[in-house]
Amino acid sequence: MDAVAQFDNASRAERTRLGKIRRVQSGMWHGGPPPFGYKLEKHKLVIDESEAKWVKAIFTEISKGKSSAQVKRMLDSNAVPTRRNKKTWSIGSIDALLKNTHYSGYYVFKDSKSQQEIQVQCPSIIDAATWAQVQHKREPNVNQKNRKNATVKNFYLLRDMMFCGHCGRGISGRVIRERNEFSYYCPSRERMWVKEGDTDEKWVRGRGCGFTRAMNLKQVNDLVWEFVKSLHANSSILKEEVRTRIYKENGVVVRSEEEFKALKSKLKTLQRNHVRMSETLGELQANRVLKELNDISFQTMTLRIQGEIREIEEQLERTRKEVEGASSGKKWNSWLKAFGGELEKLDSKTDEEKKLYLEGLISRIEVRWIEDSREHELTLHTHLPIINDGITWREKDKIVGKGRAAIRYDIYEGESKTTLRTKKKDGRG
Repeated sequence: MDAVAQFDNASRAERTRLGKIRRVQSGMWHGGPPPFGYKLEKHKLVIDESEAKWVKAIFTEISKGKSSAQVKRMLDSNAVPTRRNKKTWSIGSIDALLKNTHYSGYYVFKDSKSQQEIQVQCPSIIDAATWAQVQHKREPNVNQKNRKNATVKNFYLLRDMMFCGHCGRGISGRVIRERNEFSYYCPSRERMWVKEGDTDEKWVRGRGCGFTRAMNLKQVNDLVWEFVKSLHANSSILKEEVRTRIYKENGVVVRSEEEFKALKSKLKTLQRNHVRMSETLGELQANRVLKELNDISFQTMTLRIQGEIREIEEQLERTRKEVEGASSGKKWNSWLKAFGGELEKLDSKTDEEKKLYLEGLISRIEVRWIEDSREHELTLHTHLPIINDGITWREKDKIVGKGRAAIRYDIYEGESKTTLRTKKKDGRG
């Protein structure tokens, strides 16, 4: 009797498990409360507009460089309720929210017994470009949430782009007006003190991170600012008449509004097709459990459906990247409209506008201290290969097309990395 009961229990558990998989494959929620920004209708995730506007606000603020602590302050000061509606927002819940793929239009369910992973489509709240931008900002080598500010009220033009070339930490800024100290420095020694506490052992210069001398803030700001302006003025890639071709070569696609809408429509169609095929697979597995299909028919059709699902998932991935590229193209176009044609006006921009301008061209600056020459070496990485780029004019018989549409030149890429050096001045700054 015990054996029969155990068999019945195991059979019920297996039917329950397979039923859950079938429901997930048909796009139904697998259980538990839905993520913030969603609600359940007919057992499926739909967007909760009252919460979704705050999800968008969170991602927007993070993409602008705000920290999770600043986002928490924004949510709490606007009395945005948490899901449990008992406590204020926590940094941990915000960080978890930012990693949640639901907001980009899909999530992965993993069956604990078979370890089978099922990709499930759901309504997206965040566009592909913003999602990718936020994930990049939160990578370990980019995320600067632990960076210490000596005085948060001070503005640092380059700090968020600079990293120590010795230990990889984000560079910090320090302003102490009473001592006339304005500097960028590596906070590795401070981090070790926070981690290990105080010690009686005397600190020795040269032990630990090799960035042992601070940089003069104004000197470095001026060096990078003047170099980037010169780079912009001399770059062929950034000139109006060649930028569309360069976009395509670098995966930044400029599309019309109609093309952009068509891409998003294609993405939604693929998501619907994925849901339909997943539902079909779930029904097939249910029929197999009910013994309405023989093994050969079940296995053959399962392979066919799984093949179609994989194909749809590959198309989904490609289309998401296309949407991301198109979104990036729109943002890059906006950057060019804001800064591309007014080099002579750049010096009159506000500090924040100057920072946006630099971030549009520079992706990262690595800084090393060279003890022998007492210099700081700055390695600048650009988003596009615009350092010493140019064009070569074609011979008359090699020109393609006629009139204004004719291709009369070839573009050659430059480098996306260069090195600047700044001599250490007397004093700490």
